[in-house]
Amino acid sequence: MSNEQEQYIRENISSIAGEAFPDNMGNEWLIHDLIEHPNKIEVEVEPRPDNVGYSRFRFFIEFKSPTETNITECYCLEDTGEWDLLFTG
Repeated sequence: MSNEQEQYIRENISSIAGEAFPDNMGNEWLIHDLIEHPNKIEVEVEPRPDNVGYSRFRFFIEFKSPTETNITECYCLEDTGEWDLLFTG
């Protein structure tokens, strides 16, 4: 992951997450972790306020261009501590 990609995600995570959860566009999304994978970046986030239905999410984000992203997979943290696939994009 380039410094530019990391910076873009950190600066735009609320709008990136808001595209996946349009009913929660005003939420702040706190980044807990960024992990690089081949062609994707895994971002673990926590919504504030906690009104999205789960306490944490993992977005797998791909860059289509330097300023255009796509969430290819989203996992949610269940009360059991397991990560479940919520949607694919």
